[in-house]
Amino acid sequence: MTATAILIIIGRFLLGGHFLQAGLRNFGKLDLHTGILGKKHVPMPRVSAIVAITVQVLGGASVAFGIFPAIGAIGLILFTLGASVLYHDFWSYSGADRAPHLSACLTNLALIGGFLLVIAIS
Repeated sequence: MTATAILIIIGRFLLGGHFLQAGLRNFGKLDLHTGILGKKHVPMPRVSAIVAITVQVLGGASVAFGIFPAIGAIGLILFTLGASVLYHDFWSYSGADRAPHLSACLTNLALIGGFLLVIAIS
């Protein structure tokens, strides 16, 4: 196995593993996320939260373990875009309250860049 192949496997595992563990953790916070989505006027907030967290878990596992990683990466791109719009809407804040949301949004863009690389090498 080449060094490139090993780095790809490790990178996919770290990237996907983050979303896998975060999704598993989010299932434990289902009521919290349902409430947040309800306040954001997302239709069927509980179902929407379950679908989103399921995409997070399955997409994370897919990327981490290399099982159809491009499909998992596409799902996680969509998940990350949705999370950015619904949870990190920095444009709705001003002053010191804006900074953490802007930072999270920029981090999400970097993660999307990682997912695009996963798609490119798959």
